[in-house]
Amino acid sequence: MVSPSQSLTPHDQNPVLVSTLNIVQGVSTPMDLIRAQTKSQVVFSFLSIGWGLLADIDIESERIRAVGSQRFAIWSMARLIGLRTYQGTLSFLRVPEHKLSEHRKRSVVHSMSSQSLNFLSPLPSSKSFHSDSIDLETETPRTDCTISRHDSFHSVASVKSSFHSTGAGSSYQSLHEVGPVTMYGPTSVLPPLHQSLPSTWEVVEGEFIMVHAAYQSHLAGDCYFSPRSELYDGIMWLFYIKAGISRNNLFHFLLGLASGSHVKVPGVEMVPVQGFRLVPHSTGSYIVVDGEVVEYGPIQAEIFPGFMNVFATGDTKS
Repeated sequence: MVSPSQSLTPHDQNPVLVSTLNIVQGVSTPMDLIRAQTKSQVVFSFLSIGWGLLADIDIESERIRAVGSQRFAIWSMARLIGLRTYQGTLSFLRVPEHKLSEHRKRSVVHSMSSQSLNFLSPLPSSKSFHSDSIDLETETPRTDCTISRHDSFHSVASVKSSFHSTGAGSSYQSLHEVGPVTMYGPTSVLPPLHQSLPSTWEVVEGEFIMVHAAYQSHLAGDCYFSPRSELYDGIMWLFYIKAGISRNNLFHFLLGLASGSHVKVPGVEMVPVQGFRLVPHSTGSYIVVDGEVVEYGPIQAEIFPGFMNVFATGDTKS
């Protein structure tokens, strides 16, 4: 995987050139990886997991794909007018305050260093905290499945797109073996989906408009969804909006996706977490992992800090 630099190179003008230079120079940086588990499969994620409003817009706007990237703006207005709510239970393990404090301190130090070197970064960057090294062990089984590919969500205010569809025939498929299927990976700290969570987890129940966990700053080149996310900070930023938010605030939330100002809209909750579990109690929406529709139902996810390397410069902003 290739991630262009956000600080020193004109990646938005020529991402292929910048990414190629990163590969040729052998410049790499760690990146967090998330493992998500549904009832029947385990998938790895590097971008986001969503349910509700944004997932609905992403997937349902496929019906008007012919209009191009503006389909997201059109369908956003349609979903805002015909607003849906979904019953569910959201549980999460919040990042400890001491880790957040360490994260903020490193952000300040890295920001001062970057300014002294004239790095033109839009937000302070940080070398974030890391967990201990993780051993590879046999993990939970997964089943064979095929899921169609979809575009990533773009801002309502979008006039261009840095991401393009890979085509209708694109899909990914889990490996199939004869006999039990075994997945190798880090030891999970989460209990199985059918078991209860520890008392240290926080729980939010009721009617939701959306739940979206992000671990990169941008869901697309023009969708600045999670401004505080970095490539290897060990944090998932969990966004959720409960029923009751005004349509005016929700409209400003959608408009703010291009600039990152949506995080300041009243009614939008943003929580730093290490893991979460979502249990939908009503149907009518989708659960998407990195833009892919997965099995609808309970899903849980945990983060593995710096578990993989990508070709990119040292700036940790994704």
